[in-house]
Amino acid sequence: METQFNFQIKNRKDKRDWELIEVSYQIYCERNTAIRYARRLSKIFHSEIRMTQGAEPLKTSGTYIYEQAEPLKLKIMPNWCSNTVVFEGNPETIEQIKWLFQTMAKKQEKEGCGQLPDFVNRNNGGYFFYIHLNDENTDTFEYQTKWSPNIEIVQEIAEHFKVDFVQDYEEMGNLIFGKAIFENSELTDIYLEDEDFDQYEYDEEKDQWIFEGNIYGSDYEILEILLERKIENQLNTIKNQQNEIIR
Repeated sequence: METQFNFQIKNRKDKRDWELIEVSYQIYCERNTAIRYARRLSKIFHSEIRMTQGAEPLKTSGTYIYEQAEPLKLKIMPNWCSNTVVFEGNPETIEQIKWLFQTMAKKQEKEGCGQLPDFVNRNNGGYFFYIHLNDENTDTFEYQTKWSPNIEIVQEIAEHFKVDFVQDYEEMGNLIFGKAIFENSELTDIYLEDEDFDQYEYDEEKDQWIFEGNIYGSDYEILEILLERKIENQLNTIKNQQNEIIR
């Protein structure tokens, strides 16, 4: 049964009591989905997460949290979509893209709002939030967007710099999980659909996921398996269509 779940985020260095941390997200979903979402938030923000829905202990971010349910004044916020983009191009161009993302990250930290490059269409949203650059892999960029991935914006960036990219994205509150591939000026967006999520189930008592008779400690590996199958099937379909055209 769907019900309301509230999520608070606290950095591990934050010594404040949970009662002083405002609610960041509010979603209506089943409990299993809410638990997955709390774990995703912990991974995304590298922080402790408190999830509220009655007087029940919930294990999130490796921490047991006990609480007595009380009415909360909620500020409804968007669900955050986690994005990881890898650009492919010559090293000089990748450095230019890195500088662009560094600039946006600094502006977002200073201004406290989402950012877009100056050369993209601002009418479609897709703002970048919480940008993180992997210093060891300068072609990889992690960030958040509101509700859904900003594939069109990333494509505009790729076309501007004449590079390719692969964009992984997920927002489990709304069951969004997919991969966008931009190569040779062609965009392919492959994502899981409702029937894909129905292929596995969660055993709440044992805290484990069951998929095709196998047991998993996390649903993330299952999602990756399902997505890789869809990608392989779609790419094979495209290849067969191209072969038919050649004939």
